[in-house]
Amino acid sequence: MAVNCSAVKCVHNDKDGNCYAQVIQVRGSHATSAEGTICHSFAREELSDAEFAQEFDAPLLQASTSNIKCGARRCKYQVNNKCKASDVSISGDEVDCETFQVRD
Repeated sequence: MAVNCSAVKCVHNDKDGNCYAQVIQVRGSHATSAEGTICHSFAREELSDAEFAQEFDAPLLQASTSNIKCGARRCKYQVNNKCKASDVSISGDEVDCETFQVRD
C-alpha cells in the first residue's frame, strides 16, 4: 500500500520519494495512458524544509494508496473514485500516475 513519488520539488515529498499528503487526488477522467493523468495534489515547494516543518505541529504521516481519490475512470485500479492498486508511483515533472493501466 505504498506511494512512491518522484515529483520534482513537491512540498509533500521527501528526498526518498515518500509522500506525506493527507489526500492525493489523481485526475484524468479521459486518460488512456499514464501521460493523461495528473497528481492534482502536487504543490511546488516554496519553503525550505525547516520552515515547512515548523509551520505544522502534527507529525507527518506517510501517504498510502488508501489516501488516493482517483478520477481516472478508465484505469483498472479505480473503483468508486478510489485507488485499489497495492502500490502507486507518481513521477517527475509532469506528475503522472505511472501505475495507471487502462481497463480492459
